[in-house]
Amino acid sequence: MKKHGTKRLGHALALLLGCGTLQAGEFDALEKQLDVNPLENCQEAVQLYQDGDLKGAIDLVSLCKDEMEQIKRNLAATSFRDEVMGFTGGELSQGGAMGFSQIERTYTRGDSSIQVTLSSGGGAAVMQMAMGFAGRKVRVGRNTGTLVEEGDEITLFVNHDAGSFTFVTSSLGAKELKRFAREFLKDFRS
Repeated sequence: MKKHGTKRLGHALALLLGCGTLQAGEFDALEKQLDVNPLENCQEAVQLYQDGDLKGAIDLVSLCKDEMEQIKRNLAATSFRDEVMGFTGGELSQGGAMGFSQIERTYTRGDSSIQVTLSSGGGAAVMQMAMGFAGRKVRVGRNTGTLVEEGDEITLFVNHDAGSFTFVTSSLGAKELKRFAREFLKDFRS
């Protein structure tokens, strides 16, 4: 079997997991911050595969994938900026289980607020299906979304490479909510 360079393997796995391309040193910084090193497990998995230990290789690839997804979630969380269009971000909360993860932050400006939630994994797929049944289709920058207005509450669902975003407000109009979402997503990294 042909051996691949570790740098090439790391970039391939990052792309496979949807992390995109990170600048030099960004993986190292995230690994150190999270106390994980998926590349070691990935390299060992390749060696086990080359040695014929398919079960051991699969187990380590699974661990490598879990660690890289943890890095990806952390990268997404750091993309929830502290300030967007004069709105200040509150406490950032994260959670997840069984292949589903969620990051949430509420942004406030005066009496106005917008709750932003990023869902990824299995829950994001369900949310995307539900989006297709209600509301009107809208464009939010390079992304597509669905705008739902129910009474005073306006919800904007947006499909993104990082997962499904939900923007909810009861203190702003649809136009300003879309403008906020476009600005929020402009430089979002996942």
